[in-house]
Amino acid sequence: GEIVSAHRYNIPIVMVTTASYVDPKDEWIEQVGTLWTPQQLSDLSKFGIEVPDIQAAYRYLRTLGKIPFDVYADSGQQAQFIQTLLTACKGIKSIAHVATTFPGTIGRIDNADDFGAEPDMLISGRADDEESVCTMKVIRHLLLQHIRRSIKIVFTMDEAAKYQANAKYLVVVLTRGLLERADFAAILHAASGLDVVPVLAETSFQYPDSAFYDALIAGKIFPLDAPIVQKIGISEIALLYKKLFTILALTFTAHGSSLIQQAEIISLTARFRWEQDDKAFSSKKPNETKGASPAPRQQAEVQEGVQSEEQKEEVAAAPQQQERVQELVHSEKQKELMHIDPPEEEG
Repeated sequence: GEIVSAHRYNIPIVMVTTASYVDPKDEWIEQVGTLWTPQQLSDLSKFGIEVPDIQAAYRYLRTLGKIPFDVYADSGQQAQFIQTLLTACKGIKSIAHVATTFPGTIGRIDNADDFGAEPDMLISGRADDEESVCTMKVIRHLLLQHIRRSIKIVFTMDEAAKYQANAKYLVVVLTRGLLERADFAAILHAASGLDVVPVLAETSFQYPDSAFYDALIAGKIFPLDAPIVQKIGISEIALLYKKLFTILALTFTAHGSSLIQQAEIISLTARFRWEQDDKAFSSKKPNETKGASPAPRQQAEVQEGVQSEEQKEEVAAAPQQQERVQELVHSEKQKELMHIDPPEEEG
């Protein structure tokens, strides 16, 4: 609906593509009407949108220039991409100027070294899915605004093993197909000593039931001769998964408004307890931190103060915010009647 409306009313469209994107072929465009159910097509027609309009809009997209976006790039590279994107958008170049002039921008706050060289928290999820990776990065960015700790996204078992000694929490972003990924099972094993906080980021994610565990043990999820099974054992993988789902998952609405996401992040921060670490740090003698490098000193300022008054208020308000989140999600869904996603297909 949004693409057709923009094309129909000559609203400028800026194309951002990831590595997996390919332009839709004529054959795919011709049968695009079969991707939706009759009810969905009826809903679109209420807004004056018919299949020929969709086909014309998709053909138009193929003529546009494209800005490539690397979801796996570091924060500095992605900050540069944001500036390129803003520059390509007519009428908001002044915003790009503000973003590059003043501190506290995405490039600065997402720097892994801002709050200490070693991460206090790890985030993991489905590393092969670009949308899941973007969701993990958004969660990390929003968390940094609230807890002011060093946070790192890990994509491999080696990364998890490298950082788990210093980290305290592992945030697991639950999306469709995650449990069938051997690399995730390996990360969960490497970080088994951390406190796990699951976050449901896709309503299509299916929680494992007894049939799933039976299939797992039988080698239907991971072949019994797969490297991950040979390394840690199929029974250990099953135990790791069962342990993960003994913890109540919080919700993050990846396509929600900033208001909804901020409320959900505040609820998430209430799961973290740093007090013991803070007390251990603040009990050190003054001269033990006097000569510290800038990054540890900055970490000391965060730790010895435990939390700012603003952060305390946020955590205290988390239960009320969680209730408000449900109301906001319902309200947002009512506003998104035109947003109808087809099944995943080429293009």
